[in-house]
Amino acid sequence: EETENGPGLAEFPLPDQVRGPLEQLVEDLRAWQAGEIPWRDVSRGLLLAGPPGTGKTEVARLVAREAGISVVAGSVATWQAQGERASGIVKAMKESFAKAAAQAPCIVFIDEVDAFGDRDRRDHNSSWTEYVVAALLECLDGYAGLEGVVPMAATNHVNKVDAAIRRPGRFDRVLRLGHPTPELMPKA
Repeated sequence: EETENGPGLAEFPLPDQVRGPLEQLVEDLRAWQAGEIPWRDVSRGLLLAGPPGTGKTEVARLVAREAGISVVAGSVATWQAQGERASGIVKAMKESFAKAAAQAPCIVFIDEVDAFGDRDRRDHNSSWTEYVVAALLECLDGYAGLEGVVPMAATNHVNKVDAAIRRPGRFDRVLRLGHPTPELMPKA
């Protein structure tokens, strides 16, 4: 669970079209934890898209801190480091989702989700991509209905994310972050 102090979500420089859905998620999580709404009414499946250095990873941390919940983070690179074959990635990925379920309510944050690849791109890695994307979809579908687990992801290249990962019920809300403009910066 995030316990660090410092500026929160309200102070982070975000355009309204990004801030609104993030604040809605925090509000929904609080309402669900208070027993005011069912899990099916909690907004989730947010894909943070934008160039490097726009704060996508920090936004996930801030949302979790604001809602008073934990974050379990992973990526193809961190999961790959736990095993040299695709099966090692899948095992590590499933462990992250299981850890998020055990800590629910919890955000499972997938960084650089475009690194999974796009199954429509045919090349020498096609079978690897199909296997690993299918495993991610299985994790997302298995936990989409699991109360308390909120999938969030980040990418610098939304156009490289497999269409099935972005379909409704998975990461269907794309929030585009840019570098902060002066009017978004906190006033001193």
